[in-house]
Amino acid sequence: TIQCSSVCNSIDLGPDQVTLVSAHQDGTVRVWDMRNGNRSHEICDIHKLPVSHVEFSSISSSMNSSILLTACRDNKLRLFNTLSFEKTRELGDQQFRVSANWSSACINPDSILCAAGSGTGLVHIWDMNSGKSVRKLQKHGSAVHGCAWRSDGAQIATVDKRGYCVLWE
Repeated sequence: TIQCSSVCNSIDLGPDQVTLVSAHQDGTVRVWDMRNGNRSHEICDIHKLPVSHVEFSSISSSMNSSILLTACRDNKLRLFNTLSFEKTRELGDQQFRVSANWSSACINPDSILCAAGSGTGLVHIWDMNSGKSVRKLQKHGSAVHGCAWRSDGAQIATVDKRGYCVLWE
């Protein structure tokens, strides 16, 4: 059992099966060592508003590490190197709005793209290497709160505030 000092909005288990990361209402991302339950790192002073989502990418053979994706109520996605937990990139768009404290983002299986739904009803997809927006998908009529890539990367599923799920090729 691990006790957090702030309301937790999201958690993810790292690809090493030892590291747990948690996103908090107070704008902090906490990193935990599952072997002993101790906090091993804390990312603070970067997110000024609640962090709605955290997610690890798979381990990259070229970098021997993974990427940590965070989504924040300041309408930014941030990428962190998991060896140093330093911010490597910030993603956003004028039409992108993180609409809820539980809104999720997702990384595709190849760890090349990430996606997140917006309060505007759009689904935004970014190239994680360049930080550039590659697509904006429009079908939802309300805020998009959740998204997930299919394990082979061929589709992404999104769900909106009204309960509609859309499958994208």
